[in-house]
Amino acid sequence: MKRLVAFVVVATLALSACSSSVEDATEAYCDDLETLAGAIASVNSLSATSSIEDFQDTADDISDAFDDVRSSAADVEGAVTDEIDSARSDFRDAVDDIDDSDSLSAGIADVQSAAVAYVDAVNATLAKVDCSSSS
Repeated sequence: MKRLVAFVVVATLALSACSSSVEDATEAYCDDLETLAGAIASVNSLSATSSIEDFQDTADDISDAFDDVRSSAADVEGAVTDEIDSARSDFRDAVDDIDDSDSLSAGIADVQSAAVAYVDAVNATLAKVDCSSSS
């Protein structure tokens, strides 16, 4: 009987730890998605007169936030990032067309349009995840 009680206690603790771990992973994923959406939205602060350095800093912040999402998504069962991956690819294509100040002033509208679609994809992914118990 003592073994049965000990087993139940250990099993209950293990399930509790597992549940906490799942909640922690989901919370990290939700937080990373929200950070990514914010980083992408910062593209709207850029203008045709922004420097290439400002643009590159923003692009680097977005890239870092995307890497965090990919990392945290790996810890969440069923996390899907296909929509984000596709929007990121379109965004990167728009960014890759900019290589100097002249192309920044000409291409900022395309980058901002791609950023809107990227944020929409992140928000659509957030809507699919139960982030209500996180944050």
